[in-house]
Amino acid sequence: MNQDVECISLVNEASAIANLVRIYPNPVNEGNAVVAIAVKKAAVLSIQVFDVTGKLIQNKVQNQSIVGQINYTIEGLNKAGVYFIKVKINNQQQTTRLIKL
Repeated sequence: MNQDVECISLVNEASAIANLVRIYPNPVNEGNAVVAIAVKKAAVLSIQVFDVTGKLIQNKVQNQSIVGQINYTIEGLNKAGVYFIKVKINNQQQTTRLIKL
């Protein structure tokens, strides 16, 4: 019974961060993509961009507590392919696929 409660809690946390993070445009044809994050409570934020091989392309860490709407522009995706955007807000994280055409 206790495990069921933990599973529900983890699902709720994952859903909560999923509702806070948006990446657009996706797929991106020309130009840059934007990671839009709505931080409701003071939080430490990190955004990492990986290529399909797992190589870290960009790393943005905001060590100060922040609140509000944060927009981070992902630049320098020169090659077409699949990228992964990992957003961490405090102890919660979400990884989203970004496609560059």
